[in-house]
Amino acid sequence: QQIQAQEAFYQQALQKDTQLKTLLHDEKNFLLGVIGALQEGRTTYALTEMQKKAAQLTSNITTYTGLLPLDNLLTVKTADAAQADIVLRPAIALYGTLPIDQLDLVVLLGNALDNAIHAASQAPLEPKREILLTMKQLEDRLLIEIRNPVKEKVPIKDHTTVLAAKQDDLHGFGLATIARIVQKYDGGLWLDCTDNTFTLKLYLENTPLCQNS
Repeated sequence: QQIQAQEAFYQQALQKDTQLKTLLHDEKNFLLGVIGALQEGRTTYALTEMQKKAAQLTSNITTYTGLLPLDNLLTVKTADAAQADIVLRPAIALYGTLPIDQLDLVVLLGNALDNAIHAASQAPLEPKREILLTMKQLEDRLLIEIRNPVKEKVPIKDHTTVLAAKQDDLHGFGLATIARIVQKYDGGLWLDCTDNTFTLKLYLENTPLCQNS
């Protein structure tokens, strides 16, 4: 079941990547059209089209970071959480060049937030169900923390591995993917769980092999 779920996730990631490439292609053509209008002196038309495009983008995607793939992911996951009566609260402070490829970051956060939403959806409605996402950059290190409510305490081994109490317990699903990305960027992973809160903390280092292009 986990393998099938992973395959479905990767297929979804590929589909989103294709959609992103299509979006970028369309945006490039739009900009070329606006440039052409400006070169022809049709300033009013170009300004009107730019204002329409800005309104469209603002209505579809919430700006959390200014990075389109990441903002798109957070917008989608915030909506997914809301459908399950969960509030996703991102607190993000990014500066300069990220110490991680954007696609790796999207895959990592996608897995982590899917876990958090799945677990929080099974937690009691009271007190209010919230997922707290903190992400900040300190020089060449990216720090991420996600806290979410749980129905019951999740068993953890050595602060790194979730021990599934039963076969259909998917709280730890995706942790293998997260761990591989953390290892790729010379980082560290730490897990903890109380009776009602699960916490994932990790950091990623900037290395010459992992610089953004």
